[in-house]
Amino acid sequence: MLPSISIIIPFIEDNALLRLAIESCLQVDYPRELLELILVYNGGLQLEFPLELYSKTGSIRLIREDKKGPYSARNAGAKIAKGEMLLFTDSDCVVDKNWAIRLVSPFKDNKISAVFGKVLAYNPVTALESFGNKYIFNHGRMQLVFPWGGNSALRKKVFEELGGFDEDFISGGDMDFGIRLRKQNFYMRYEPEAIVYHKHREALKGIFKQYKKYGSGWLLLREKWGKEIKIYPNWRRVLVSAIYLFFTIFNLVPYIIERRTVGNKGKRFKYLYLAVMNFGLAAGYCQKKNKGYIN
Repeated sequence: MLPSISIIIPFIEDNALLRLAIESCLQVDYPRELLELILVYNGGLQLEFPLELYSKTGSIRLIREDKKGPYSARNAGAKIAKGEMLLFTDSDCVVDKNWAIRLVSPFKDNKISAVFGKVLAYNPVTALESFGNKYIFNHGRMQLVFPWGGNSALRKKVFEELGGFDEDFISGGDMDFGIRLRKQNFYMRYEPEAIVYHKHREALKGIFKQYKKYGSGWLLLREKWGKEIKIYPNWRRVLVSAIYLFFTIFNLVPYIIERRTVGNKGKRFKYLYLAVMNFGLAAGYCQKKNKGYIN
């Protein structure tokens, strides 16, 4: 018999992608009587759109969490969840039709406490998105040891036993929770057929902001868990970034001189992406605490 599930989506504003996320969750191949969708508004002063209409369907609940941060919002959703399993995704994600059933299936093994799935790019339109999808988000995914907040499922009783997500984090709270799971000898599993389509950052500015947030999160993880979290010193990040920038220029010069079209192949921008990524991480390391809520 399938368990009841609660899908939790934190959001800060209404937009077309959020609507797609909601619709995709409502269309998953899972018994409707066993499913509820919890939308957690974590944005400004008030809702200025008729999203409340969704809550009239019966299987959708809309709540507000004033404490800013995705982990505060997820915890708020989990507190009111009725499902045996908590499924987490984000407002910039579209879930596959079989996502829920694939994510829940491994829980047939009573030893499994957390499951996380595969992340693919949602309609990539730039070379940077394509590169991020192929070489960053899906490189070595099976070796990761934490459930990613945009595509994960947890037993509610285990989530409550561990006290939920640490709300001091703006980024890195997923990894923190994974460490706590492992220390308590709970088992996690990667399920590659549980697919979520994530809207990757299209431009360099967005990539820099994203990895700056990651860097500050990793710094907090290092402060909390010490040497269990390996981070490179800033001088190494900056040096590596400079090297990547050199290779970027070297690779693109022929296209500039000969006026050839670079095309939409992510590999053309490999070093540029990696340079900006490392600069962002270095900037994040310089922050003593996470600041702001960057979606």
